[in-house]
Amino acid sequence: MISFRIESVLWLAWASMARLLRAFVWEFIFASVKILDRQHRMADSGTMTVCQLQTAKQRFSAVAESAAKGVPQLVTKHGRPFVVIVSAEDWCREHEPERGIWDVLRDCPADLSELDLARNKDLPRQVSF
Repeated sequence: MISFRIESVLWLAWASMARLLRAFVWEFIFASVKILDRQHRMADSGTMTVCQLQTAKQRFSAVAESAAKGVPQLVTKHGRPFVVIVSAEDWCREHEPERGIWDVLRDCPADLSELDLARNKDLPRQVSF
C-alpha cells in the first residue's frame, strides 16, 4: 500500500514535469517561429536585409555600403532582432528637429504684418450663477 502511494506520487510528479517541459518547448517553438516570421516579413518586403551579428562583423564594410545605398540592414543576435543599420541620410531625415511655431510663421509666404497679435485687455464677460 505504501509503495503504491510513493509510486503514484512519483508518477504524478513526473507527469507534471513532463507537462511543464512540453509547455516550455511549445512556447519556445512558437516564440522562435514568431521571431523568424517577423524577420522574414521584414526581409521579404524588399526594404531590409537580415544577417547575423557575426556575419555583420565579418562583412561590415559590405553591410555599411548596402545601408548607404538605402537598404536598411537588420542584424540579429541569438536569432532575435538586435540593431538596424541605416544610412546617415535616412537617419537624419527621421530625426530632423521639429520646427517651432515662430519658425513656421517666419517662413510663411503671406504678409503677416496685418496680423494683430496684441492681447485683448478687456475684462471677461459677466457670468451670473
